[in-house]
Amino acid sequence: MTNLNQPRLQPLSTEPTDIVGKYAFDGDLLSRKYLAGQLTDYLDRLRAGAVLAIDAEWGEGKTWFGRNWEKQLQDNEHKTVFIDAFEQDYIEDPFLLIASEIAEALADDKDNTRLFREKAAGVLKAILPVGTKALINIAGKLALGSIDASDEIEKAVEAANGSTADAASKWIEKKIQNHALEKASLQHFKSALKDLASKQGKPIVVFIDELDRCRPVFAVQMIERIKHFFDVPNVVFVLLMNRAQLENAIKGVYGAETNAAAYLGKFINFFFNLPKQDDLNNYTRTHGLYVNAILSRYDFDLTWSVHDEFRNCFIILSNQLKLSLRDIERS
Repeated sequence: MTNLNQPRLQPLSTEPTDIVGKYAFDGDLLSRKYLAGQLTDYLDRLRAGAVLAIDAEWGEGKTWFGRNWEKQLQDNEHKTVFIDAFEQDYIEDPFLLIASEIAEALADDKDNTRLFREKAAGVLKAILPVGTKALINIAGKLALGSIDASDEIEKAVEAANGSTADAASKWIEKKIQNHALEKASLQHFKSALKDLASKQGKPIVVFIDELDRCRPVFAVQMIERIKHFFDVPNVVFVLLMNRAQLENAIKGVYGAETNAAAYLGKFINFFFNLPKQDDLNNYTRTHGLYVNAILSRYDFDLTWSVHDEFRNCFIILSNQLKLSLRDIERS
């Protein structure tokens, strides 16, 4: 028999909420819509292209801010791309990921997009590792039914067991011969991207999220590919990242003695910090609203004094413990 006097227990989990609502910055409890508006005004002046970085610690709402800012830009007729780098860091080369997403976002311009894809294929052929190219060639022939898989793989194994020095020498010789062609491929690709972007009334904005969570090699390759291949007018990249973690990734690739901050500065034009309220008064006002929203999702009745006292204590403790927004939600 149910005891009617027994207090009702709050749920331990709830359904995840949508990151983006019907309108950009719906449920904006931390007043970040204003920051997005400022950045948009800034972005529209970057006709020459640029790379911006939005820096914040893990769990401070970078993805929420980026997704809602993207929605706001789309509502204002910007073409945008949003890439979750961590979700796709299994891809062989970040160039393929970025080029594919841009082509998809601008697919309505069929002729120029087709040319862009063709030039991107030329660049990819030049930059992929030799072993990957061989596998692609084999896969292509298999798809066309022109070879027997076992025979082709056997030949590849035999070739690998041959003279390594001789194979390396021939590869270097071929690379020298093809250098001019590969250089031309890059120039043709950037020209195609420039033409495609120039037809947009406003800068194309490419968001890249979770870069600091990727494999270090992939993360570093990503920022290098952006600079070397996609640095053209009317294309702006926005990196949503934890700068300290990305600097650690750079040191992991190039060595602990690397000046990671200086290295990163070569690839990113402007850094912005996602605001975080540290003093108690501001924290109570802004994060208090966030705590209210979280508690209401867990069926807390804030008109009840016990729940209200818990809320006030939780806000103070979360400030003292420097909890991130994600920590607050999971606590």
